[in-house]
Amino acid sequence: MKYECDNLAFNIQVNVGVLLTYPILISIGTVLSVPGNAAVDLVKHKMIFSVVRLGATIIICIGFLLMLLPEEWDEITLRFINSLKEQKSEDHADEIPESSVHTRSRSRANGTVSVPLA
Repeated sequence: MKYECDNLAFNIQVNVGVLLTYPILISIGTVLSVPGNAAVDLVKHKMIFSVVRLGATIIICIGFLLMLLPEEWDEITLRFINSLKEQKSEDHADEIPESSVHTRSRSRANGTVSVPLA
């Protein structure tokens, strides 16, 4: 019965909080509730956490943070990475001095053509 009252109180607080403030604040508060409760347990109850419990807390916080990302975060990330790659390749192409590009002349019937080798 106690846990049902806790869940009810939590849901009421979240819904009222969303109505009165920004939803992102409620999401950040939810993310911080897990490590906050762990800190209270550590200070007040002198509870010592095992490595497994600390790992689980970190995984839960990462899950909450992933829920804050926009729906198309993977597409946005891939576009950002591709733009960085294109920018890097353009910068790399600009860095090559013209004297280091070796050309070879080929004779054609209508004239000489220089072809870069690099």
